[in-house]
Amino acid sequence: MTKQGFQRCLANNLVIVTLLITSTVLFERATAVLLLSDTTAAASEDGGALLLLSALGTSECFRLCIQPLTVVLAGLLQFRNTFNRIDGICRSHELVEECMQVKKCEDAELFKGISQSMNYMCKQIYQQLQFSKPCLQRYDDEILIKTDTFCGFKKALYELVNSNNTRELAEDGGNQIVLLEELGSLCRGVSCFVAKVQRDLNLKCPVMGFLFAEIALIPIEALRKSIQMDILELASSYIPKGCQIFLHQEDIMLIKILGVDPTSNQYYGCNMEKAGGGKKEDTMLFLDLPVEVLSYILDFLSYEQLSMSRSVCKTFDTIAQSKLNIAFDRLNSELESAMLVLKHMLPKRESKRRYHPLARINEIYSALETRFALLNMTFKRYIEDGVCCFMAGKILDEAFFVLHYVDDCVKKGQQPEDTQDLLKDIRDYS
Repeated sequence: MTKQGFQRCLANNLVIVTLLITSTVLFERATAVLLLSDTTAAASEDGGALLLLSALGTSECFRLCIQPLTVVLAGLLQFRNTFNRIDGICRSHELVEECMQVKKCEDAELFKGISQSMNYMCKQIYQQLQFSKPCLQRYDDEILIKTDTFCGFKKALYELVNSNNTRELAEDGGNQIVLLEELGSLCRGVSCFVAKVQRDLNLKCPVMGFLFAEIALIPIEALRKSIQMDILELASSYIPKGCQIFLHQEDIMLIKILGVDPTSNQYYGCNMEKAGGGKKEDTMLFLDLPVEVLSYILDFLSYEQLSMSRSVCKTFDTIAQSKLNIAFDRLNSELESAMLVLKHMLPKRESKRRYHPLARINEIYSALETRFALLNMTFKRYIEDGVCCFMAGKILDEAFFVLHYVDDCVKKGQQPEDTQDLLKDIRDYS
């Protein structure tokens, strides 16, 4: 690939995700401001959005379809009744997807990628957000306003939208590579904003801060995984310094787990100098918490996230290893117990078992047993010797999902999905 070709490929994946990140990054609290502009600088409520999209070089079809979403997002920068706007955002997102499909926009895949956070919020954790609605309605606006004042996120966005370079690029048909050079301060604002909201929101509404950061960083993590390891170092030379944190998993995990801004020399939750005072405020570091408290907090992560959090620090590594090993043993125990219960429910003759209503469930359990027998042979000895842990957290997530799903099928007297389809991910990952 030529240097110019690499630049264009990198821009298509990185620039647009970074520029539109707040339409996915901050959707849980619905800050989504990259598609917005200062109303004083726009002729209409979405004029700034169209200007920025034009500077990116997006197609007219894309801008036409996404316009309803920008209209819904236009009021979010006021940080008023933020949580109550989620339903409108979800409905507008569906309209945009339908429009892209009907008009067959060439940017449809782009929107699909950058709106992963929206799908996650609207389809997977919507009920969980509603459960925390009273707390979020009480504190979200206050936290967003204070955080934006501290991080200058909105200011960085306005400077980008209203800069002469952006306007010239929009008039000339757009250039993603040139616009990439303007993103340093905006990336730092995103990092600061997400990290501080994660920490402050957790103090008011437990777990919601972690969910916020998870939603915020879904498209960034997907982007990082799409870039091969051998070109990450090369990619860094094309990206502003403030945006390079999005290429490193360690920095992403600092934001997600600890609420730490990797672009700052001073971490949130650490001893920080008071503004204008010069004195230091004595506060407890996150890692100064008792191990039991840290362990309790990490219990809210999936096993895949837990395995990834090992790269944060030695303390996280120790706690995560213990939890992953315990989960692996518990999985084997639950599988054995489930198979024993099923054995008593099935006829003893093999010929009758084949046509029994529980035959498919028995087949699923047998396939799982075979798969985990192989994993036991691979890992068990090394785990017992303390050489390593069971690092495949994704396999644990999938296996527990299958076990609980099959258990529900047994209790409800329903037939599960086809064995091959149900175990596809486990086979692939293991």
